[in-house]
Amino acid sequence: MNVLYVTNQVFALSKSNKMMFSLLEKLEHKVFWAANFNSYVGDISTIPCDIVQIDLTSNPLNKTNVKAYRQLCRAVAENSIEAMHCHTPIGSLLGRVVAKKMGIAPVIYTAHGFLFFEGAPRVSGMVFRMEESLLARCTDALVTINEMDYQAARKFKLRNGGRLYKVHGAGIEAQVDRGKTAGLRKALSLEGKTLCFSAARVDSNKNIETVLKAISLVPDRNIHYVVAGDGPDLSRLKERADRLGVADRVHFLGYRLDVSELLNEIDIFVLSSIREGLSRSVMEAMSHGLPCVLSQARGNQDLVAHGVGGYICETLNPQSYAEAIRRLAASEGLRAKMGERNRASVEEFSLSNVREEYREIYERHLVEGIRR
Repeated sequence: MNVLYVTNQVFALSKSNKMMFSLLEKLEHKVFWAANFNSYVGDISTIPCDIVQIDLTSNPLNKTNVKAYRQLCRAVAENSIEAMHCHTPIGSLLGRVVAKKMGIAPVIYTAHGFLFFEGAPRVSGMVFRMEESLLARCTDALVTINEMDYQAARKFKLRNGGRLYKVHGAGIEAQVDRGKTAGLRKALSLEGKTLCFSAARVDSNKNIETVLKAISLVPDRNIHYVVAGDGPDLSRLKERADRLGVADRVHFLGYRLDVSELLNEIDIFVLSSIREGLSRSVMEAMSHGLPCVLSQARGNQDLVAHGVGGYICETLNPQSYAEAIRRLAASEGLRAKMGERNRASVEEFSLSNVREEYREIYERHLVEGIRR
């Protein structure tokens, strides 16, 4: 069967995507990956499936998405697509609209965090909830990755015979090499400092400005904040750090492919997102035995228990993050204790476990579904 795997903008080939493609291939399906590869980092020829460029943007109102819609329709026709697996909010919207128009079934949709989350703008939240409810009617398998999304999805009516699932995220390598580093401390002369770290796209949803404010509230100048990631807010946040008087304690690394090595040099992991499905970066930090300082975003609370593996902070309250960072920075023993709890609890989110969860979904909907 020819399967179209639809996502949004792609920067690199993740281990979870490689796992999905390998699994589909072993189940004797041919995979076509439709996404926006314009910002891809690395050798695109090493991607282990056929790729289809679609000029998709994350802004649903951008007229470029009309072009992406036409490109998807053409991809379905030219490649004799028989099934579709959609990811990301806009990728899944366009993908499922195209699937309905072109008569594609089965359609699998993995929701990486519904956009009608608590705290979202009221009008846009209502629109996104209505969109998800309507498109559920042309979805055969709806896969959620956190408890709140799973409960919300129970109210949707899927296509006849459709099923709702909850899986353990995208999957991570639960066992990591703790010995290899990126040489971060030496390169930035940070030996002996306490390092807080975020690996995130630098945009408004990741809410990095709140952490900058938190760092400004922590008087200990031995506490530094390192950010690995790129995005539209990078220049503004560098200026903001300067105005807050913490530019010498905040280090923006840009986009990095060596996050695992960076994590081996970190003391405290921080993620302040307004919205998260189930953050891969948090799970990777947990697998490295790090304590986590997280926002109240839905998926974060599925991963880390407050006061056990770290602290859940009020999402937009800098003082909340500052207090959590101060507590962890003051006690190496506390950091070690919480980190070990995280290392143990993240095992269930391993790639091997998620692979088996998706194997059951694919076998049911891409094999048994066709037979029926």
